[in-house]
Amino acid sequence: MSSGGGFRAQASTVTFIGSTAGQNITVLDATTLASVGAIPSPANASSVVGLPDGSKYYIIANNPNQTITVVSGSNLSVVGLPKSLGANASHAVVTPDGRRLLITAGTLRIFDTSNDNEVGNVPAGSGPTEIEVTHDSTRAFVMAASGTITVVNLTNNQQVAQYAQPGPLSMALLPSNF
Repeated sequence: MSSGGGFRAQASTVTFIGSTAGQNITVLDATTLASVGAIPSPANASSVVGLPDGSKYYIIANNPNQTITVVSGSNLSVVGLPKSLGANASHAVVTPDGRRLLITAGTLRIFDTSNDNEVGNVPAGSGPTEIEVTHDSTRAFVMAASGTITVVNLTNNQQVAQYAQPGPLSMALLPSNF
């Protein structure tokens, strides 16, 4: 399980550790490695992503049911009912500005993090597997196993381009001033 690195929560950096043997995700203080809590884990949890300010985290599951579990950063409690996307999630990111949660689950699913409502569902090739977002949070690049890179405008949640890239393995965005 990936944690996407450490996140800010309750004035300390925390990290999330999942286990295939347990039903919980353990939360550790990243400095001391002391346990600061545990969160009930959905089946096949694959990653945890958080808002930049640490106020909210999302547990993402490779599971069509209970795909997204929302967790409060202030007390590590589950907020509301898990969301089911009807497709397995393979990747998730929060935009650098913290306004959007992006998940590949058959398509690119876009959520408004202020209320956790879905605001976009954009076709992104067959089997989307990875997402990269520009530093200004205006564009997402979605890689698919089918051999495409889809560019999505995050200001209107519309596909703006799709490029053929046979056999993609991974991608990264570089600053434009290199």
